[in-house]
This record gives sequence, C-alpha cells and structure tokens, in this order.
Amino acid sequence: MPVRRTATFKTELELPPRQRLLAAVCHGDLTPAAAEVEAERLHLRPLLHQPDPTAFDPMSQDRWTLPMTIAWIVWRTPEAVRESWDAYIIGYERWREVFRDGRCVGFEPGPLPNPTWPVLALNENYPRERSREAPWRPRSPHDALEELWKALQQGDIEADAIDLDTKQNVEIQASAWKNLELYFEFGTDVAKEDALSRSGFRDIRFPMCQIIDAWPDRILPETLPPLMAPEGPGYMPLSAAAQWIATKGGAHDPGADFVAWDDAYLRLTDRIASRDVAVTGKEFRSGRSEPLDPALFSDLVVHHLFSSEEVDHADNDELYLWATPYVDKQHWRAKFSDDLRQRRKTIWSKLVVSRADVATWWPFDLGSDGPPRTGAPGRPTSMSVIIEEFDARVTRGEAIRSVGGEAKVLHAWFVKTHPSWSPPTLKTIANRLREQRREYFPPTRN
Repeated sequence: MPVRRTATFKTELELPPRQRLLAAVCHGDLTPAAAEVEAERLHLRPLLHQPDPTAFDPMSQDRWTLPMTIAWIVWRTPEAVRESWDAYIIGYERWREVFRDGRCVGFEPGPLPNPTWPVLALNENYPRERSREAPWRPRSPHDALEELWKALQQGDIEADAIDLDTKQNVEIQASAWKNLELYFEFGTDVAKEDALSRSGFRDIRFPMCQIIDAWPDRILPETLPPLMAPEGPGYMPLSAAAQWIATKGGAHDPGADFVAWDDAYLRLTDRIASRDVAVTGKEFRSGRSEPLDPALFSDLVVHHLFSSEEVDHADNDELYLWATPYVDKQHWRAKFSDDLRQRRKTIWSKLVVSRADVATWWPFDLGSDGPPRTGAPGRPTSMSVIIEEFDARVTRGEAIRSVGGEAKVLHAWFVKTHPSWSPPTLKTIANRLREQRREYFPPTRN
C-alpha cells in the first residue's frame, strides 16, 4: 500500500488542476481512482492517456506482427490482438508504482511494455479448457508459437520481414524456418539460426487472412439456433440439415451429446457420398459456387462444436469438415460456415445441401412429439403449444390481461421449454392472443 505523507505540500497548490492531481497521486495523497473521479468532476481529460480502441481495428490490417498473431491463436478476439499491437500500445498509459527508500509512496503514469514475445510468454491468463467463451482447443502462448512455427515450416503460412544483413524487406522461405529460432535482442523479436549469428530477420509479419483461416474463430450459442426445416426448393446450410437430423425434426433435444451429433453428421455425409444428397460449396480462393464431388465426403472426418475433442489435421493432407451452426446470415457471411479444410487452409466454404433431398431421407413425423415450426396445416404447430400453455395459465389464474405482456411471457416460456424449436414472433403471438383472450376476458363495459 502507498505510504501517506504526513506533511502537506504547498508549492503544488500553484500547479494547474491536472498537474496538481497527478502530483497528489505521485505523493500518495490521492489514490489513482479518487484522482480520476476528481478529474471528471473538474471536467478535465482523463489522467491516463489511452487511445480510442475504435481507431485501431486489427481486423482491417493486411499484416499482423508476431505478438498479434500469437494473441489471435490463443484468444481469438480482435481485442486480444489489439492489446498486442505496438501501434496501439505505444500511446497507452497505466499507473505504475513510485518507490522511495524501498517503499511504495504513490503512483505515476507510465507506458505499457512494448508487446514482444517475452512479454506475451509470461501471460498466464489464457483458457485452460474448452468453454462457451472459448470453444476451441486451449493453447498457451508457448503452444501457439510452436504451432505457428510448424505452419511456417510446412509452407501453410507466409511471412515477410526485414533481413538483418541487407536491411531489405524480404519473404522468408518455408525451408528457412526449419533452422530459425526466436530471440529477443535490443527490444525486439528476431528470428536467427543461433544466438551468436548476425544474420536473421526482424519485424516479422504475417498475412492476417491466412492467420484467421488457419486458426478460425468459433461460436457456441447458448441454445441451439432456430430449427430450419427442409421445405421448398433450394438449399440449406449443411449444419442446419445436421441439426434437423439430430433433433429428429425438432421432436428431440440432443443438447451437447456429441454422440448424437456425430451420428447426425455421419448419416448426412454418408448420404452425400452415396449421391443421395446434393451438395454445393464456394471455392475459397475464387468465391465461385460449384457442385462438390460426392467422393470427397466418403469416410470424412467431421469436427463440430460438440465434438469430444478438436480435430487437428494440420500435419497431413486429409480433408476434413469444419462444421459451424447456422446462426444467421450475418454470421454466415462473416465466415462462420461449414467448410471443407485441408491442413490449415479452407478449400471450400459455405457448404449447402439440397432441401428436397434432406426431406426425402429424413421427413420425420412432425406431429408426433411436438412442433418444430409453425404453419404446417393439419399438424400441431408451435402456436398450438403456446395457446395450450396460455389456456393453462388462464386456468391457474396467472394470465396477464395485457396482450403484449402475456405475449412476452409466453414467448420466453416457449424459448426456455423448447430451445431447439423455432418460436413465433412476439407480434404473431400477440395477434393470436387477441382472438383467444376474448373467450376468457370479455370486453368490460362502463
């Protein structure tokens, strides 16, 4: 704890308000938090200079530094990458302790350490296990560096740097990485064959697009996405079809049971391989849609979010399916799609399968155990289940006279009770309640 001075300072009273607050924090007369509150009260700018994060978007950069790349592999967020970006950190201040006679007497603004490998290697705040927040195989910074080095040696990732001999920017060949090791010299990361060598590379940078493709982000929604039924013409995302199969058309909730999901993807890919279900995808480089060869799906290894462990095919040329739940079009366009990958690269993305073919092989009796969607004439629907609950709430005396209020309650109940079913909108529920409630709540007369 800072040691408070017993003597007051008088000369500092003549300082401008901002400098006076900084001096008070430095001498231990104010805590940093109290000084910041006082600065805000006096309408002063913040005592610490911290750049506007919105002005530093790492996802808009063509190339990333080594620390930025390691941060992405470990944490997979733009925020983590930004915090390892030298252009952002160079203008970032923090409170650092001020010592006198071996005692902490206060704090003063100071810069953050320049983001380099030694700083990142000491960071112990990384995911230790897969979770909703980090649905990928956990890696330490050391693990991430080892994976990156292997990808560079195999030519899966390109890199350019400043040659220490020529001082020119050059591309580092894949064969060179087998003999290179990472060192820290004169405040920067350098790659050299050994510590005594004067030859090597500094300012190493990697194509951002290659990095996020080699180590893609993942999303694990709190509940299953709304069920997409294989109705009508056209195609549907491959994982949406797998969800249709795993949930038996919405009548069953497999939760996170990886065995059930493994079986659903296996049944679907087997039908694709047998030419029973048509599939198309986009060639990743050109973006051109094309029908895919069914043979690609024969004995295909699938990695989905509920897999027992993450598939790692980085060291062989075997094709594998990287499956991602279809959340919405925005996520789909942001590359959260079903992809065929080889090593660390996407070959085909946005895989979709024929709705008609899926409906042929997995029609399911939608009326047997409950409705996955609305609008099927003659069958129970999501709305019929909601009206049944509304009737029960009226009987229990729990129904709200307000149509809008009751619609919100019923919508929340439906989403919680049937997480794998597609709920009607609040407006649809409210419109139906206006018809239904007249039976229970006749208009009052003055």
